Formats: sequence, structure tokens, C-alpha cells
Amino acid sequence: MSELAHYYLNRPLLSFFAICLVVIGFLTYSQPNIWFYVYLSFILIIATLFRDNQDLLSILFILLFDLALAEFKWNFQGFIYEYRQFLYLLTAATCIICFYDSASKLAFLTLCLVVAGEVYWIVTGYEKKPIISHFIFNLMQLVVMRFLVWNRTRLLSERLFFKQLSFVISDWYLNNLLMVLVVLNCADIIEYLVRHIFFINSLIIYKAFPYVSHAVGVAYVLVVLLVSFQTSSKKVF
Repeated sequence: MSELAHYYLNRPLLSFFAICLVVIGFLTYSQPNIWFYVYLSFILIIATLFRDNQDLLSILFILLFDLALAEFKWNFQGFIYEYRQFLYLLTAATCIICFYDSASKLAFLTLCLVVAGEVYWIVTGYEKKPIISHFIFNLMQLVVMRFLVWNRTRLLSERLFFKQLSFVISDWYLNNLLMVLVVLNCADIIEYLVRHIFFINSLIIYKAFPYVSHAVGVAYVLVVLLVSFQTSSKKVF
């Protein structure tokens, strides 16, 4: 970590850019639409500046795919809820395929609890059951993202136009950030179940969720900006 800090301290413009992004992330906490355009613009600018860096471009490609899934989720929430049974099956299949990953196991266990909760509400005739399909989609998306990041060098070099990909430290950082979101989503879902099955009015995770998830989104940007720059032979900033 000291070497990494030394690397950035010797690049004041890069450090200044990173600080600006943190400030923008803080200011856009309650304005997700603005942050979406900031995030998208960042990806496109970095892709342009480092277009010769295949590892960085492949990571940005995965982040763009993640952004597309997020947009689908927000724009088709009614559709996702209406066909939530299919979503549950798709999520279960995704978790089973990636079952070697601890995040997938945790997501699968949480999904089983949700299905049990859905059955319980049907049997008891509970009318105020929560809409959890949004969070289940989140879990599936996060499991897929971890799979893509861990297998980036193999999948993208074989299937797409990326050549000579190698593991970079940002892969490790991104997967840890994704794991944080998996745990956060699972905790939020379980808290929903506790509130609507045991009627315990716990809102701790619910209130912390937007802060932590937005902070992780800002951290995505910083990881790509700060760590992936080291893999580039092009001297920018």
C-alpha cells in the first residue's frame, strides 16, 4: 500500500482528478441520474485516453455491461416483478453455475430464504409482502459480474476482440467491492424477510444500503482510475 500511495503522490494531477471524482460522488449521492452520466462519461473518457491498454478496455467493457443491466433493471421493474418466478429460476441457475464462488453460495442461500418466504406468505395469506425481485436481480447481476471479472482474461480474449489479456490488481479490488455488494444485498433481503415474517421493525441495513452502494460505485471509478493506470504504457497525467 505504501508503494501505491507513493505512486499517486508523485502524480499530483492524477491525485487531483481522483479527489474531484470523490467530491462529485459525494455531491451526487441523492441524484443517481447525474451520477449515471458522470460514471458513463468517465468510462468513455478513460477508454479514449487508454485505447491501447487491452486490460483496461476489457475491464471498462465489463463495467459498461454492468451499467446496461442496471438500466434494464430500473426501466423494467414492473416486468421483472411480474415474471419474478422466472427471475428466481434464472438466478438459481446462475448461482449453481458459479457455485465455486463464495458469493454465489451466499446469493443462492438468500434466494432459498426468499422462496421460502414467498411460500409462507401465500400459505398465510399475507397481503403486505415486500417486492424483493429488484434485490434478487441485483444478486444475479453481481454474481455474473464477479464471474466476468475473475474470468476476464479467458472469456474476453477468446470470445471478443481483446488480445493478450492478463490478470491485473484491479481485478482483485473489483471482486472485493462486488463481494461487499453481495453481502449488503443479502443482508437487506434478510432484513426484509425479518420485518415481514417476524414483524421486527429493523431498518438498519435499509438505511445504510444507499450510502454503502453509492460509495462502492465511487470506489469502482477510483479503482479503474488509480490502479489500472499502472498497467498502461501510455504516460497520461
